[in-house]
Amino acid sequence: MTIEIKFQPLADLFPLMEGAEFDALVADIKANGLRELITVYQNKILDGRNRYHACRALGIEPRLTPFTGDDGAARAFVISKNLHRRHLDPETKIKILAQLVAAQPEKSDRKLAKEAGVDHKTIAKARKKDQGQGQGAQTRQPHHRSGARRPRRPVCP
Repeated sequence: MTIEIKFQPLADLFPLMEGAEFDALVADIKANGLRELITVYQNKILDGRNRYHACRALGIEPRLTPFTGDDGAARAFVISKNLHRRHLDPETKIKILAQLVAAQPEKSDRKLAKEAGVDHKTIAKARKKDQGQGQGAQTRQPHHRSGARRPRRPVCP
C-alpha cells in the first residue's frame, strides 16, 4: 500500500496528465521504474504529482526528495521543472510565467528568467501581460546586473 500525500498548491500551476499521456507515463514507470524522484515541500508534493499517481496505480511506493527554500524559490522550481517538459501552448506558458512575475515583482526580468529557465524577453512579455491585467507591480524599475536601479527611459511619442 502506498502512502497518501497531499499536493502543494504551487504544483497546481500546471494541469495533471490525462488519457494516453498518463497511460504512457504509467507504462514507462512499470517498465523502467521511477527514475526521477518526487519532490516534496512542507510535507506536500511540489513536483511529481503525475509520477505519484502513476506509482499509486502500479502499487509502487513513491521515492521522495525534500525541497529546501522559500515559497518564491518553490514557485520558480515548479515552473522551471515543468515549463519545458510539458507540452504547453505559448499562451499558457506566458500565463504561468505571469504568475511567477506577480509573486516576485521586485525581481528583474533577467533574474526571473534565470530561475525559470527561459529568456528574459519571455519574462518581459509575461510581465506586460500581468500588468495589463492590473495585477503586476506597475512601478518596478529596471535593475542593472549590479543591482543598482536605473532611471526609466523617457517614452518617445
